Amino acid sequence: MQKTVFYSQRLHNRSVKIAGSALLGAMAFLLQMFVKFPFPLLPWLVFDFSEIPTVVAFLLFGPVWGMLSSALLFLIMVMRGSSFPPGPYMKLIAIVSMQAGIWLGFKLARRFGIASMKSIFVSGLTTGLISRALVMTPVNYLVVGVLFASDFYFKTAVKSLKIVGVTLVSQDQFIILMLALSAVYNVLHVFLSVVPTIAITKVTPIVRQSWLMENLKTKIQKI
Repeated sequence: MQKTVFYSQRLHNRSVKIAGSALLGAMAFLLQMFVKFPFPLLPWLVFDFSEIPTVVAFLLFGPVWGMLSSALLFLIMVMRGSSFPPGPYMKLIAIVSMQAGIWLGFKLARRFGIASMKSIFVSGLTTGLISRALVMTPVNYLVVGVLFASDFYFKTAVKSLKIVGVTLVSQDQFIILMLALSAVYNVLHVFLSVVPTIAITKVTPIVRQSWLMENLKTKIQKI
């Protein structure tokens, strides 16, 4: 009991929130650097595990601190530089739209009196992936289809999609298919970023006193 109270006091300490969010943001950058793999159908889109620490910050400390962790990841990416300048900005928009969607899902779960942690996570996961896909679709169109509308993306997509039997014959067809596949990529990335955090709620007593538990006023149940 005393141990749980200690965790609760620590998690609600502002200094702990700042330090924890900063540490998780730095961890996110390391994961973004070294643990990643391309989306086979559109190889310039890359899956990475950098968003997991930002979601952990979100669940432990709250949306503001999840955004702070994401902002730190963004700033480090910008300072380091990128071969694709819009990359850090697109990453930030993707994470923010996902976290905003998750927060909305949690709010809806509370409004409808849902008590099961599994149902709460499903609600957050669903709204998170919808929000991210809706926001990133026009962003991808603006960046890939308008600002960086080069032959590189078209030719790369032609080669990648030919492997699965899809033949692109025009730029218009490429844009439509690119937007559809980018939405699929973003949906999959939400699963990659959110689902692993379920394990945290099952193994650590800290989460029992987290922002998530304090706001939903519910008890952890077996998932």
